[in-house]
Amino acid sequence: MTMCKRHGGTYEGNLPVKLAHPKQNGQQIAHVDACIQPIVQALNDAGLQTLNCCCGHGQRPGWVALEDGRHILIADDHKTMRKMDADFPLLS
Repeated sequence: MTMCKRHGGTYEGNLPVKLAHPKQNGQQIAHVDACIQPIVQALNDAGLQTLNCCCGHGQRPGWVALEDGRHILIADDHKTMRKMDADFPLLS
């Protein structure tokens, strides 16, 4: 069981996500942190295969790893997103 704190609340447990494509072992369902389950499900519903993910458990930004090697970062709020932007300034 996973427990994380987001937005002043506590969410416990993992929720099922139907994968866009079965894993090599034929598994079609994965269990992910409840607070990012809707995001992961939407990615899989759009045909983007997710490999793994973590919500950050209130300690860091969350992330989702895609099959093609990309990683999507998830900021809990605007302030966190601005801090992430500062770490990666645009190059001229």
